[in-house]
Amino acid sequence: MMKGTRMIRSGCIVLLALSVGGSGLSRSALAQSSIVQQSITLGELFGAVRASARVAQFQQVRPVENEILSRQLDRLSRAALEPLNIDEVARAWTAADGSRNAPLSRIARYKPRSARSVLTTSEGIAIDSLLMVTLQFIPELLDARVSEDSADALLAPVRRFNSVRRTESLAQSLEKLARYERKYGPESARLNVAEIGLNYVAQNIPPFAPSADGWPSPLELIASYVPSYLTVSDGRAQAWTLLEGGVRVYLFGEQWGRPGVAGLLRPAHASLGVALVNEQGGALREPWRGNSRVGAFVAWGGAKLAFVGGEGPNVFITQQVQLLPWVF
Repeated sequence: MMKGTRMIRSGCIVLLALSVGGSGLSRSALAQSSIVQQSITLGELFGAVRASARVAQFQQVRPVENEILSRQLDRLSRAALEPLNIDEVARAWTAADGSRNAPLSRIARYKPRSARSVLTTSEGIAIDSLLMVTLQFIPELLDARVSEDSADALLAPVRRFNSVRRTESLAQSLEKLARYERKYGPESARLNVAEIGLNYVAQNIPPFAPSADGWPSPLELIASYVPSYLTVSDGRAQAWTLLEGGVRVYLFGEQWGRPGVAGLLRPAHASLGVALVNEQGGALREPWRGNSRVGAFVAWGGAKLAFVGGEGPNVFITQQVQLLPWVF
């Protein structure tokens, strides 16, 4: 059934090429052809390129460029490519290898649900070249030979592919900005001077550096003096000072970092690291002096919990807050 549907759609594209002439296509024909656009395969995209080139007399007018077009179509003649949905392939153009802004030639590892095989690197390059040549030269030649409606109908699969690619690229650009805002914006965790210096240096070192395509790393170094931890000692609550060193991980998912109660369950970041505590309690102490004890701390958003071994209080809690800007 699916195979028969693909044959019908391919036949529609061929009929479009045969029917364009001096009179062009009627609006009703275009309306019917829009049904074809609901789900277009790479095979139908390649067929549209061939039909457009034939109607535009591309071989006679632009023999050099036509040779490039023919060469790329030959590279893409593998039967396994034809059933691939062009929307899925176009979206993969911006999500290849996890970069979200890669050229189409980098989608070799992308595997659509509807196909058993994937594009190779050379096939990705061939599609890039094919579309570039088609859109650079053929629309102008078609406009000189057929009506505008006919030209639009012939090039619809090619423009559909590029439209999906542009839409996805815009969405990924907005997502990139949202991630930078989450990590560096007004709602991000406040850093002290030491952390600012450490992260300034670390931004040039993987895995703390941005990706090659400019996506921010989710990681951030922590080196913090925290005098606001609370614990229970001798039956009463006491303030305690801890020294923290670790890593903060920003959670970039769409459902994370929400305001209000939702943010408590899905905060913008989480942290993990080593905690150092002095044997004596109190705020503004020096955790590194005397018989210091070592443990670990975890944070879920602004809520922090520390566990320390040895004699004395072992569990400490606090809320992420910077009492003195840039310091602690």
